[in-house]
Parts: sequence; structure tokens; C-alpha cells
Amino acid sequence: MVDDGLEDPPLPDDGEIVARSRVLLGGWYGATCVAVVGISLCLRVFHLGTQSFWIDEINVTRLVRSGRVLSAVRDVDGPFEPPLHFLVVLVALKLPLGLESAARVPAALFGTLEVLGLILLAREATGRRLVAVIAGGLLAVAPFAVRYSQENRYYTMFSALHLLTWWLLLRALRTRTLRSWLVYGALAAAMILTHPFAPLVLLVQAGVVLVAVLRARGRGRDVARSLVLGYSRGALLAIALVLPWYSYGATNWIRDAGKGNGFALNPPGAITVPVGLGLFKGTAEWLLGNAPVMTPLIAILLVGISAAPFICRGRARVVAICALTYVLGFLLVLVPLARIMGTYFAFRRIEAFVAPLLLVVALTVVGVADRLRSARVGRRTVFAVVAIGTLVVLAFSGVATAKYYRSQKTNYRAFAEAVSTAPENVLVVVGPVDPRWVPSIEQYLRWYRVATPVTFIVGGKPLPRLSVPEGGILWLTGAPPRVPGLQTRALNDLGRMQIISGIIHSQQPTNYVLPWFASISHPTTQSELDRQRDRVAKLPGMLMAIA
Repeated sequence: MVDDGLEDPPLPDDGEIVARSRVLLGGWYGATCVAVVGISLCLRVFHLGTQSFWIDEINVTRLVRSGRVLSAVRDVDGPFEPPLHFLVVLVALKLPLGLESAARVPAALFGTLEVLGLILLAREATGRRLVAVIAGGLLAVAPFAVRYSQENRYYTMFSALHLLTWWLLLRALRTRTLRSWLVYGALAAAMILTHPFAPLVLLVQAGVVLVAVLRARGRGRDVARSLVLGYSRGALLAIALVLPWYSYGATNWIRDAGKGNGFALNPPGAITVPVGLGLFKGTAEWLLGNAPVMTPLIAILLVGISAAPFICRGRARVVAICALTYVLGFLLVLVPLARIMGTYFAFRRIEAFVAPLLLVVALTVVGVADRLRSARVGRRTVFAVVAIGTLVVLAFSGVATAKYYRSQKTNYRAFAEAVSTAPENVLVVVGPVDPRWVPSIEQYLRWYRVATPVTFIVGGKPLPRLSVPEGGILWLTGAPPRVPGLQTRALNDLGRMQIISGIIHSQQPTNYVLPWFASISHPTTQSELDRQRDRVAKLPGMLMAIA
């Protein structure tokens, strides 16, 4: 076997970690990790408050600022909406920042922690520092990960805790110390309180522990017994930490279930997520490139992912196969779960899969280096191959992330300004909108001290009766009206809109954007006003993305 300098020494036990970390932080590995995490933080904080909230972010902030955050979260979506992210945002809102910046700080910080979590997990799972820093570097600039590190939702919080629980589990299986198991249990509880998908992760992790126990029986009963006891204590701690929330929530959930009320987000059968080419194609495009079409970045990463089981050897191959099986298995389980919850398959909800997929790409890069060293290729050539391959991916990722920074979520700020600057004798009409959006839009206007009365056209409800106003009507719509008598201006650049993408019914992703349009009309008769209202009421609440 060739001593190529790429293999790492064994991981330290608990007693060695403090002393070893002092040495590592002074070496290339520690310095590189610090640089990668620092870069990831800068990318996630940059541009953080530039974009206004979109409707989901408004909904989160409305619950947080309701003055009764726990009961509000409990009553909205029941067990599908754990409270931890909302509590963290409640603390973040005390920062001396603007509302939309402060509310996104937790996502940015956990997005940075996500990068550190992948580095730790990759080092633990593979025993390779080079794999760890490459995987962390790829995630630091990954456009989809950066995007959702700047949104007031719990996706990056879940991903960070998800990676850290896997790291702590593998570490506890190796060290078998009580402290390791208890820390794992505490983080597992935090993950449960962050995302409804957490129980699926813990179920897989329990299976890993079971396999480890069965394998340990060949080394003696004491080893197997220590694993069972350690895991049991960690699991009991997790249960003790989450039990108060679920006990509190059950006081309403059970009562509502007894009345026949469920927590599905849409009527049964309204959304039937299919398993097909569209699911896998869309997942690859969005998670790897934050794009609705194939790009060079996505193609390169797909090649790296597909090649890993064939390029890698030994432990690295096992890790690559396990990671790919884990992601694929999760996708297939989440489809029926989406149907049960009555929701579509939103790719943002599986942002946590970006990290394991990029870990597989890092394994391929290092696997190629290992193959070259086995063929007795010079160290400089091997280094050049690794460096060039990594830099190419980083460059394409950087371009995609820069494109994200130039994009627009929506424009509720311009919406609020249009309402606030409307003359007193102008009637402001908003819609058509989903009935669930109305209180959130009203709340957003109150946050920005907009006191102008607003009339809503609400989908599925009777049209409001409008009287001909002296100063005309300001129509705010999610689609261009193209109605005679209306003068319209877009509040967004449609070519730069961020796509809200997912799978609903068809075999292809359904890609929507959420722009706003402001239109002015001056109807002179009631019949003319009614015709305008009726035409506006037929508009879609959102637009298909420009291809």
C-alpha cells in the first residue's frame, strides 16, 4: 500500500479531544475548517435583509409576535408545526436590526452550523479530513443551502441538527461514553422540536444502533450491553425533553381529533404527489443547483454522485452507498407523508438532503485521488487534480449563488408603500388571495404602520360589494390584470423572481412565482366597476415561472 499522506490517523477518544483539538487548530485541517465556516457565515449574512418577507415568512413572524407563541404554534398545524424555531426567532427579534433581517438571523446561523455539522459528520463517518473539508466547502457555497439560510423558516435549523445528531450518534457508538449518549439525546430532542420529519431520522438512527448492537455481540456481551444502555439513556433524555411540548399540545390535538377535525393542510385527495421522473429530476435540479433546469453545476455534481460507488473503496464506498440509500429512501417515504399531510412536495422542505449529496461528491473527489496514488501518480499531480476538481465545482456554485443574490422573493415592501401612499379618496382592493393569507397581509401592513383600509377579494368567498370611489381604485394583484380601464405597473422584475417549486400532480415540477402588480382605474359607473372587479376576481393568485 502506498503511503500517500491522504489517510488520517484514528479519531481521538473523549479524553484526547481537548489536547488534540489544540494541535489541529494550528494545522492545515483546523485552519481550513475555520476558513470554510467563516466563508459560509459571510455568504449567509450577506444580503440577509435585502428582500422583503414572502407569505410563509410573514406567517412565521406573525405567530412569533402574537404574544402567545406556544399556543399559536400548537393551534395552527398541530404536531406538524414544532415550536423550537419560533422560540429562537422570538429571541432573535430582540436584536437591534430591522424586522426582516432579525427574523432571518437564526436561519443564517444554523445554515453556518449546518456546514460545521457536515464537516464533523464527514470526518467521523469516513475518517478522512480531506473529505470533511471538501464536503464543508461545497456546502458553504451551495446555492440552495445559501438561499434557505436567508429565509425565516426552520429548514436549515433542521438540517444542522440532523447532521449533528448523526455525528453524535456515530461518535457515541465509537466512544461508548455516557456523556456522548446524553449529548446525542439532547440534540435529538431539539431536532424533534424543530421539524415534523425528525421522527423518521430517529427511526433510521435506531436501526443503525440495532445493527451496531448485533455486530458488537461478537465482541462480547459487555460491548453490546454498553451500547444498549447508552442509547437507552440518550433516548430517555430525548423523550423527557420533548414530552412537555407534546403533552401541552395533546390537550388540543386530541380534543380536535375527537370532533373530527384533522391537521391536513388541504382537503383529502386535493394533492397527490407522484413518484416519477419529475420527482427525482426536480430534486436534483433544485437541491444541487437551485434551478428549474439542468445546469453545468448540476451535471457535474450528478456525475460526482453517480460515480462514488464505483470510484470509492472500502469505508468510503460504504459511506457513499449509505448516504445515497438514505436520501433515496427518504424521498420515497416522504411522498406518502406529503399525501397524509395534504401538502405538495416542496423541495425547500428537504433542504437537509443537500449535505449528504455533497458528502458523496467529496468522497468521489478524494476517491479519484486515491486511485491516482494507487497508480503511483505523483503527489503534485494528485493535489492538482483534487484542487482543480474542487475549484471547478466551487466556481459554478459561486456563480449560482451570485445569481440567487440578484433574485427577488416577492415585494411586500413595495406593496405596503403603494397602500400607504394611496390618497384618502382612493379605494384599495387586494386579491384574489388565499383566505389564509388575509390576516398575514393585514399584519404586515400594521408592522409597517400602514393604516389605510384595504378590501380583499378572497378566493372561494363572495365578491365584496364596491362603491365607485371619488379618487379611483388601486388594485393590488398577483398577476397582471390586463383589464380594460386599468393602468398597471409591476412591483417585481418577473425575470428575476425566485421560484416556489415542488411536485403537486403532474410528472413535472410545478414552478410558481409570487409577484405583485399595482393597477389604477377610474370607473365612472357602478356597472363598469363591477365588470373590473369580476375580471380581477378571475385572476390567478400566483404565476407560473418564466421558462
